[in-house]
Amino acid sequence: MTASTGDAALLVIQGAVLTFFAFIGFEDTFNVAEECRNPERTLPIGLILAMAMAAMLYMAVAITAVSVVPYQDLGAAPGPITEVVNRAAPAIPPIVFTFITLFAVANTALVNYVTASRLIYGMARQGLLPASLGNVHASRLTPHIAIAALFLILAPLALLGTIAERLRPSFSCFSSSRL
Repeated sequence: MTASTGDAALLVIQGAVLTFFAFIGFEDTFNVAEECRNPERTLPIGLILAMAMAAMLYMAVAITAVSVVPYQDLGAAPGPITEVVNRAAPAIPPIVFTFITLFAVANTALVNYVTASRLIYGMARQGLLPASLGNVHASRLTPHIAIAALFLILAPLALLGTIAERLRPSFSCFSSSRL
């Protein structure tokens, strides 16, 4: 496989992952909608407001970024936002971005964990999984058995290693510098 074919394969996989998580985010919203008051009214308003705010935030970041760093330099930078901060506010240490990234990943994982436990609960209530996974806690009204079962599955997976270690043997088109 040539380098350009490997790069193209990497771009296709990255696009597929991005698309997958975008759809998962919308599905997560609808899976937890039943826990909202008046979801028929609040969910559409929340989605529209969230998308509008995200669009404004993305435009503000883009305008700010190209105001600080020429777009050619941004395209060549390994971390475009880090490059903007390095030029505009060099006193901010790069480790701050590590903490922001960890917070974002933890937030996404938490939302997926909550949604997955609700999916397991729903499948158990429909008879597709053992009925005990459909039990809810008496006072908190959460599917505590499904949450615990999911934790027992996910905790060992989280401790087994990094994604890069799992992808490297299967996808030889990825160079280690990209992971």
